[in-house]
Amino acid sequence: MKTKKLILKNTFSTGNHGWGNGYVAVPPEHPLYGKSYTDEDYPDFNVHGGITFTEPVIYNEITFVSKTKIREKYIGKRAYQLQYGISLDGEIPDNWWLIGFDTCHSNDTNLNWPKERVINETNYLQKRINNLFNKNE
Repeated sequence: MKTKKLILKNTFSTGNHGWGNGYVAVPPEHPLYGKSYTDEDYPDFNVHGGITFTEPVIYNEITFVSKTKIREKYIGKRAYQLQYGISLDGEIPDNWWLIGFDTCHSNDTNLNWPKERVINETNYLQKRINNLFNKNE
C-alpha cells in the first residue's frame, strides 16, 4: 500500500516551536482511513508528541476531531497542509486521509526540531503506518 508524506513549515510569529509538522496521507483502503487519533484503540506510533492531527484531505463542514465549524469558503477545498505544505512523495489525492504530528510542544525549538529532523520523523511515521497496513494484509 502506497502512502505519501508531506511537511508544513510553522509560521507562528510567537512562542517556541520547531521548524514544522509532518503528515502521512493514507488511501481509503488503509485501516487508519477515517479514524481519529482520539479513538481509544488508535495505535501509538511513538512519534514526537504523538499523533495530533487526523483529518480528510478535503475540508468537510466541521473538523473531524474538534467538531469546529469550517468557514463556508473552505468547505470542499483541500486542507491547509496540502495548500501550503511540501509534498515529499508527489500529489496526494483528494479522497485520502491525513495523519500528522507537530513540533509545537513546550520544549520544541527551531534548534532541536529543524527541517531535517521533521523530515526524518515524518519518514519514521510513514514506515510505522506502512508496517501497520502490511500486518493487516
